[in-house]
Amino acid sequence: MARRSLISFCAVFIFSHSQADANYTGYELLQACKDISRVACVQYINAIKDTSNYLGKPLCYPASLNSHAFNQSVIKFIEQNPKMLHMNAAKAVIFASHRIYPCK
Repeated sequence: MARRSLISFCAVFIFSHSQADANYTGYELLQACKDISRVACVQYINAIKDTSNYLGKPLCYPASLNSHAFNQSVIKFIEQNPKMLHMNAAKAVIFASHRIYPCK
C-alpha cells in the first residue's frame, strides 16, 4: 500500500509539472538544482526514476549507485550538454540517464 501511494505521488508530481507547464525545461530543473534546498530538484529526478520503474521501463544504472550520486551525474550531464537546457525536463533526465548508464 505504501509503495502504491509513493508511485501515485510520483506520477502526480511529474504530471502536475507537465500539465501546469508542459515546457518545464532542463534549464528550469538546473535552476531548482542550484537552489539552496535542492528539494524540488531531488524530488523531480527521483520521481522520474520511480515512475519509469513503475511503467516497466526502468532506468539502467549500477545497483551500488545511491540516489545522490545518480542525481549528481544526471545534473552534471545536463549542465555539460547545453542543447538539453531547452528540452522537457523529464525527457532530459531520461536521456541523460540512458547516455550515462546505457542498458545492456
